[in-house]
Amino acid sequence: MFIGELYEVIFSVILFVKTAYWVTLYSLLEFLVFNYMFYKLLKKYKTLYNTFNIVFLGFYITSLFFWNISNHNIIEGYYGAIETVFIVTWAILWFKDLFKKDEVVSLWRMPAFYYVLGTVIYLCGGVIPVLFTGHLFKTTGLWTKYWLVFLVLGTFMRIMMIIGLLKATAKKP
Repeated sequence: MFIGELYEVIFSVILFVKTAYWVTLYSLLEFLVFNYMFYKLLKKYKTLYNTFNIVFLGFYITSLFFWNISNHNIIEGYYGAIETVFIVTWAILWFKDLFKKDEVVSLWRMPAFYYVLGTVIYLCGGVIPVLFTGHLFKTTGLWTKYWLVFLVLGTFMRIMMIIGLLKATAKKP
């Protein structure tokens, strides 16, 4: 996130480089990080992890042949939709594995719960606006008004990640 903010300030604000390039790369990095995070939480679905990576990377690389500055919002909407389907699949598997365990543990005490909750709400809440970004911008020109959705969802996800991190590092009584 620090590198992203640094990039935004230097390249977008100071050097006036279009953000489309960064956002396209960010879509790839975001998927790889979330996919790896869920793989580490579950630790046993290596085939699924590799399959998701291959499918997403295949789609990503193929889409770069069709990418241009005027249609990047539409293509990034597809990235968001695919990422959401994959991450929701991971979340379902995480909950399934959690409820198969013999011991009952409060979700509120589990750091991983906050990671899963924040990520799923962030992606599910933003998938519809992301899919319609290109159309919203072309028809209304007011995409900046819809960007507030991502600001709120991103803030929520970061808060959940911080709570999960605090839960993970808290001293156990």
